[in-house]
Amino acid sequence: MKRRDFITTTAAAGWAACGKHSEPQRPQNVVLILTDDQGPRTLGVYGNHEIRTPHCDRLAREGMLFTRAFCTTPVCSPSRATLFTGQIPSQQGIHDWVRNENEGEGAYAFLDDEATFSEVLAAHGYRVGLSGKWHMGDSARPQEGFDYWFAMPTGGNRYQNPPMYWNGEKRAYPGYTTDIVTDKALAFIDESKDHPFFCFVSYNAPHTPYSGTPEKYLDLYRDCPFETFPGEPLNEPIAHNLSRRNVGNRESKMHYYAMVTAIDHNVGRIAVKLDDLKLSQDTLIIFLSDHGFLLEQHGLWGKGNTSWPFNMYDESMLVPAFFHHPGSIPGGRTSRIFTSFYDFAPTILEYLDLPPLASGKPLAGRSYAAALRGAEMEWDNVVYGEYQYCRMIRDEYWKYIHRTEGFESELYDLRNDPGERLNLAEHEDYAGRKMSLKRRMDEWFTSLECGDEDLWKNAEQKNLPSYRRVLKNKGA
Repeated sequence: MKRRDFITTTAAAGWAACGKHSEPQRPQNVVLILTDDQGPRTLGVYGNHEIRTPHCDRLAREGMLFTRAFCTTPVCSPSRATLFTGQIPSQQGIHDWVRNENEGEGAYAFLDDEATFSEVLAAHGYRVGLSGKWHMGDSARPQEGFDYWFAMPTGGNRYQNPPMYWNGEKRAYPGYTTDIVTDKALAFIDESKDHPFFCFVSYNAPHTPYSGTPEKYLDLYRDCPFETFPGEPLNEPIAHNLSRRNVGNRESKMHYYAMVTAIDHNVGRIAVKLDDLKLSQDTLIIFLSDHGFLLEQHGLWGKGNTSWPFNMYDESMLVPAFFHHPGSIPGGRTSRIFTSFYDFAPTILEYLDLPPLASGKPLAGRSYAAALRGAEMEWDNVVYGEYQYCRMIRDEYWKYIHRTEGFESELYDLRNDPGERLNLAEHEDYAGRKMSLKRRMDEWFTSLECGDEDLWKNAEQKNLPSYRRVLKNKGA
């Protein structure tokens, strides 16, 4: 059943709150800031009293903050691919992080045959620039409409003197990676200031390794009590190595928070650049992470693959999300609608008054562009996710995670158990609830022509070119 979600009072009140005219503006520019391994609880605006993120907090408060924004897959590459294509992994073929196809003889551009929102922007006169992490294959060359390409070679990078691709050449750049990524993004904005542009600022922080962080950021947390970490003991039965190394580790907590503050400092630099160029009113700023992150919740440290079996806890699936566009997005507003990454491309294209993706495939995404402008929307608060042998349906009160090949499924009553502690999947009193959720989940995936379990049930990684050929043979 659809419910009317009152995201703001009235659109007119929103424009008045911004102190601008009543007609929404089409932004000339878009800056998408994407971090890696960050959940919402690591920004002050979400209630964290220990983290120092003043620039993000200000932009979020001046714009619209989303408290229930979900990724579709709790790991890097498939999540990013869904963001750009609107397709879930069983459609675009990346079911896990890209390992061996990023550079060299085996390099493979996974999105070459897919329609992406960045290509639509490029086709409509936008300059399209990347600075930072790509991690969707063949990092050495520009793809998907990008004409400015400063890219990390693989999914991760060291934080001092990182290797980067620029004009097809890989070399080390002196300095701190987060600063260097921002430097190149600012250069792109400078070069593009007289044209519409899309700037993709893609940080690898606060991903591991927890080293190379400048002392000025670490010093902010040396005496921090870290009360915002739950302090749960290691979940021995299911924990992977990342959890084993970091749960309870004070140094890891210090580096993690310091890296988030370093990102925030650089977000401030981007905002100042737009102000200096008098582009703030014409620029939509979006802040997201590619997936969430467990910081000792459930005795784990990491994302979906920090446990065995893989997890789809809310901490892995929820991401920080805010949108800032003065005069068009009402300031000081919070939205509680459920969004997923498959909704992102439709939303951005509609917000920019550009044509939708022409992928030739059924797409799940719904645009929430009207919500960004402060309007009321009919919205069904349910999201779906998948990660290899796991598929998920989550609404306001229930979550069901179905696993194949003998892995245990999970059912949670989120109204009474918001921390997802009591698995009811095998409880006879909840058999009907489990069946109805699974039926709805199966119908959703089938509507996307992804009902075939052969597309996802195997626990082996599925992100190789050979697997893409299997997908095409199946007509996906």
